[in-house]
Amino acid sequence: MIGAGWLGQAAKVAAYLTAAREVGSGGLDGAWSNRVLAVSSARHLNVAQLERWVRALGAKESTPPDHALFGWAKAASNQPTPVSFERQMQSIAGELRETNQAASGSAETETFGDFSGPDFTGWSVEDEAFGTSPSLPGDFVVGDGTRSVLALLAEPAANSASVSRRLEGVLRSPTFTIRKRYAHILASGSGCRVNVRVDDFTMIRDPDLRRSKAIAG
Repeated sequence: MIGAGWLGQAAKVAAYLTAAREVGSGGLDGAWSNRVLAVSSARHLNVAQLERWVRALGAKESTPPDHALFGWAKAASNQPTPVSFERQMQSIAGELRETNQAASGSAETETFGDFSGPDFTGWSVEDEAFGTSPSLPGDFVVGDGTRSVLALLAEPAANSASVSRRLEGVLRSPTFTIRKRYAHILASGSGCRVNVRVDDFTMIRDPDLRRSKAIAG
């Protein structure tokens, strides 16, 4: 049922993207709402859904170059010009390639652990939340009764909501040595916690005195 729903929505992605670009950026004023209504009516699209697309393209989360909607967000923010849409997207793609090349050459990173493998080899898994293997790109995060799908995964991930949001679990990474000043962790969610243990001590934020003594002891 979910798959059929996603296929139906995916068939209209192009229509909503082009319509959102036609609406353009703007605030939550009367003129902006009128543009959404006019474009949705002309293109026979759902008003509320088109509004969500416009909001998504205008959100700050869509501005980083590694975001899936980066190209469309930038195209939607540009003022209309005589240049064809194809040439605009080619220009944006060129900027994105230059950004990626500069980022890859500016600093060397060391990966301590990821979920690109077929299973959790090297990781320690407890309880049932994470299942037996990472979730693949295209998999989704299970929602609730009002929203059955919360998010669509763009890359392999340890997804504690792959089966149910009611399950709990713990996932421990392989042991690693920190050789540089910073260690980055890519994670998202709610009602969860990430701990970094250094030499068997857990680093926690804003601990009280009793908690500190309990951990240290």
